[in-house]
Amino acid sequence: VYVMSEKEVMLVDRKVVRVLWHADSNSKWTSPRPRLWRGWVIAGDRDGTVVALDEATGAVAWSQKVHDKPIRGIGSDASTLYVGTIDGHVIALRP
Repeated sequence: VYVMSEKEVMLVDRKVVRVLWHADSNSKWTSPRPRLWRGWVIAGDRDGTVVALDEATGAVAWSQKVHDKPIRGIGSDASTLYVGTIDGHVIALRP
């Protein structure tokens, strides 16, 4: 189970007893929920950065600043992430 707060993304076991890993944000997570994609947990922050966390360990696999406004939503298809910002921009990202 993935749990997201303003400053942390966590993977919690299915019984919701133990945190398996957690990742902190330097800024504040602003995407409403993490997106699972290609073995990564994708989240966006208020600085306009998209961060990919390794699904198994929570380690940062990559990050990319895509805009100067907060990330508000993340969608995907097989090859592309679609990142929406608070001011209405949608950025196609192929990491």
